[in-house]
Amino acid sequence: MGKPTVCAVAAAAFLLAGCTSSTPRNAEGGMEGVVERVRSDALSLRVGEDMIRVDTWAVCGDETARYISVGDQLTVFGHRDVITYDATRILDSNGEPVCRD
Repeated sequence: MGKPTVCAVAAAAFLLAGCTSSTPRNAEGGMEGVVERVRSDALSLRVGEDMIRVDTWAVCGDETARYISVGDQLTVFGHRDVITYDATRILDSNGEPVCRD
């Protein structure tokens, strides 16, 4: 097996840099930020200077875009995975859970 290429190493560093121990958290441990991109089962959340890729499937299934829009202010709880932050709970700006009918 060969050595990792510069591009592969750079890509891995970029993906892992999103959610760090210095990413701001609120008193309950959630990340508060503004949605910058929405996909069916994920979103990109601007938290301070960080851009976090949040996997929303466990909370919203494949319906994230039905409940969340670009510009929404959210608080996300969960845990860091290899390249994403896996959400276990998402609250809107009023503290209400999203992705619920």
